[in-house]
Amino acid sequence: QTSGAVNTAFGLIFQVQDDDHYYAFRLSGDGYFLVEKIDGEKLVTLVDWTLATPFDTTEDAPNTLAVTGADGAYQLFVNGEQVGEFADDGYGAGSAGYMVENFDDTAPAAFVFDDFTAGEPAE
Repeated sequence: QTSGAVNTAFGLIFQVQDDDHYYAFRLSGDGYFLVEKIDGEKLVTLVDWTLATPFDTTEDAPNTLAVTGADGAYQLFVNGEQVGEFADDGYGAGSAGYMVENFDDTAPAAFVFDDFTAGEPAE
């Protein structure tokens, strides 16, 4: 759930190797998503900003984000619907978490994450 400023980015980080090496599945407050590979000082866009039509932009609306993948092929989901995919075998196993950013320096934003689960997907 999000409330407040719309000029935000939030989402999941996964295959985290360390603070400077991981993938980020980010959504904006207005319903677009992006996938980036953080590789030290280098930021590589793997999926450019794309409208995630299943994303509910209503303030405080719950949304579900998910990433599944194996062998360098990943699928991205918003509210149970696949919105994108990408392939990159740069990072194998790693930890996972979430991230938030507020780009609006005049309005606060609040983010609520609940029921975070990481593990192997069911076959």
